[in-house]
Amino acid sequence: MNRNCKNTFDTIIGSATAYRSAVAAVLDSFSKKEQQARQDSAQYKDESARYKAALESLTAETRAKLTENRTGFVRDVTESVESLKKELHSLALERPNPIYADMLRNYGDFGVAPTLTEIQALLEINAGSMIGISMLNSVLARVGSDFHIDGCDIAALEKDVENLSRLGELAEHYAPVENHSQICKVYAGTPRLNGGRDTGDTWSSVSLITQRAMFESAVKSVDAMRERWSNLAPSITQLKDYEDSENATAAELFLSDRKDASAHIEKNSSGVEQARNIGRTKAEAETKNATVMGVYTVR
Repeated sequence: MNRNCKNTFDTIIGSATAYRSAVAAVLDSFSKKEQQARQDSAQYKDESARYKAALESLTAETRAKLTENRTGFVRDVTESVESLKKELHSLALERPNPIYADMLRNYGDFGVAPTLTEIQALLEINAGSMIGISMLNSVLARVGSDFHIDGCDIAALEKDVENLSRLGELAEHYAPVENHSQICKVYAGTPRLNGGRDTGDTWSSVSLITQRAMFESAVKSVDAMRERWSNLAPSITQLKDYEDSENATAAELFLSDRKDASAHIEKNSSGVEQARNIGRTKAEAETKNATVMGVYTVR
């Protein structure tokens, strides 16, 4: 993970922590002021009316403070999401080093399969370009190499950005579990909006609990996102032939090894498909036996 991405996730996590603390502080203050308003109102004959007026004023003040805190949190999330979008675009579209492209062209033109050491050196020169990884995989497939490069999962990163963009929305009417009674007094019975439009529904104790759970879950998922973005380095996968044995078919051996390997690596559908294609070619040219391909990560 580069420094920009690290700072971005630090900002989101830090801002979420600060937001939760600020909401708790506002609602704690609301609780104390409400109790004081109740005591003050008890001194008058029109106690109920005075308390109601004081509570309405206090509720409006509390909503304004909660909205202000949420606005600051949404601003931090929006800026972070824009930063990650730029990083994602750069990752997906960064052009490889011209020297790297020339070296790949030589391997392809002469039909020479690069060794593992050469592939590792090529990846260092490529410096993480996804286009460069696609080019390398194309050459490896063309020359019949036993290796395949698994780059970062762009689709998963795009999903992370999409989920983070909803974090500000989920923060609406959030309150820690300790402040549930206060948030209910502040918002219960008020209209639920969607994009500024009235949904015809109102906030209730149950919906406020659901909102809290959704927000907490979304914040917790940021840790997994951070881990994913911190591990963008490509991995080298070696393709291996399987043939029928006395005790098991090639397909059974493949599935068994795949199950064992699943605890260590993630499967790449394109890599498996390439493995199958190479297996067919080698089987026809060398052994004429049915071959099923498997995937092993080179450590």
